[in-house]
Amino acid sequence: MRAALPGEVEDFASDSMAPVTPLGNGELVHKTGWNIESIYVLEDRPRYRVWGVSAVPAAGGEAVWMILNWRPRSTGAVYDPAGKRFAVFEDWLDVTWAEQQGAEPPPAARLVDGQLELAPGVTALETVEHPAQAAAYGPIGNFVAARLRLSDGTIMFALVGPEGGTLLDPAVLEAPTITAFLAHLQGQGDNGEGLR
Repeated sequence: MRAALPGEVEDFASDSMAPVTPLGNGELVHKTGWNIESIYVLEDRPRYRVWGVSAVPAAGGEAVWMILNWRPRSTGAVYDPAGKRFAVFEDWLDVTWAEQQGAEPPPAARLVDGQLELAPGVTALETVEHPAQAAAYGPIGNFVAARLRLSDGTIMFALVGPEGGTLLDPAVLEAPTITAFLAHLQGQGDNGEGLR
């Protein structure tokens, strides 16, 4: 992938913080001053291409994780700062791509009639019912904060509601504790970003 030429800079949406974009011909370019850490080709068809890209500022700083798509006369991007929800780019990419495809796996946990229901093989290690820190996400009576062990042994935190739960990798927290998760939940709700 090459740096965008001066005449190609206008191909970056003016409101986009994404440092990489597809050009009209389907070629990927990056803004000057950015290095590409990882790139995965998710789809490669004549009239539809999708890439997963991790880019970091050359001067140092926080990486940006992106899913970029291209069709003739149409481009799109989904992006997050590194470590917002997952500690590893490939984990973020797998889940975000599945969400984009509408192919999300069944939730690890959800609330059914106010009770925590777990998927097979998932264990609740710790729960906090109706956490005040979830107020920005809806009525707190609709939520449980939980530390879960998934069927593969992975430990994750989740804000669980009737529709399922949003999983969070403990590596993005200051400490792998329910207290740190609740603080993160509060902070993300206060700034309007949410857990995603």
